[in-house]
Amino acid sequence: MDLHLIKTAGGGLRPANQNDSDILARLKTGALIHAEIKQPRNPLFHRKFFALLNFTFEYWSPQCDEIRGMVPQKNFERFRKDILITAGFRSLVVNIKGEARWEAESISFAKMDDTRFAEVYRLAFNACWSLVLSGVQGMTEQVVEDTINQILSFD
Repeated sequence: MDLHLIKTAGGGLRPANQNDSDILARLKTGALIHAEIKQPRNPLFHRKFFALLNFTFEYWSPQCDEIRGMVPQKNFERFRKDILITAGFRSLVVNIKGEARWEAESISFAKMDDTRFAEVYRLAFNACWSLVLSGVQGMTEQVVEDTINQILSFD
C-alpha cells in the first residue's frame, strides 16, 4: 500500500490527500506499521527539464547528408539521450556487432533524487547552451531560463 504524507510544522505527519486519509482510517489505532520513507523528486523540476529540452530541440537544426537516398529526420528521443550523454550521464555499452557506444542513463524518479537531478539539469542546460542555444542570435543564458520559467507558468 502506498501512502503519501506531509510533514507538519510540529514534526507530525498528515495524509497528503483524501485517498491517503482513507488508507490511514482503515488502520486500527495503536497498530504497528512498517514504512519506508522516500521523498519523491519534485515533478515541477522534472517538467522544467523537459521544457528546456523541448525549447532547445525547436532551435536545433541538424546538418546531415542523405544516406542511401533518405534524409535523416530530427528525433526528440534521440536528442534527449544525446544531451544526457554529452552532459556526462551515460554508461558505455556494447552492441551486437561488438561496437562500443554511449547509452544515456535513466532519469526516472526511481533512479535519482532531487540533488542528483539538479546536477543533471545544470549539466544538461550547459550542453543545450553550448551545442545549440549559444549560436542563436540574441540568446543569453538568462533569456533561456526566463523563457523556460515562462513556459512552465502557462501550464
